[in-house]
Amino acid sequence: MGRRQNATSAPDGRFFDTEKLEDYCAMRIKLNCIACGHAIELGDAYEDYEGAIKCWGCSAVLEVKLLQGKLKTMKFVKITRPSADEARERTFA
Repeated sequence: MGRRQNATSAPDGRFFDTEKLEDYCAMRIKLNCIACGHAIELGDAYEDYEGAIKCWGCSAVLEVKLLQGKLKTMKFVKITRPSADEARERTFA
């Protein structure tokens, strides 16, 4: 019987695809922006984090507090992209 590629065995003899296992083990924290609803996905480095994050959907800066990978608080701070008038002024200045 051939050995499976990218597989590892558990103590009970079952085999797991190591690529899928790594994806499963890597914590992904999923939040939604309170300004636009865009899905924000954070890695496990943010498991215990307090500070600012940016929504790539609407450019909002959000102040968050995460403990053990769970959202405790989220507060809207500001939109970082310029308004249409500010962008126009920068373009023609």
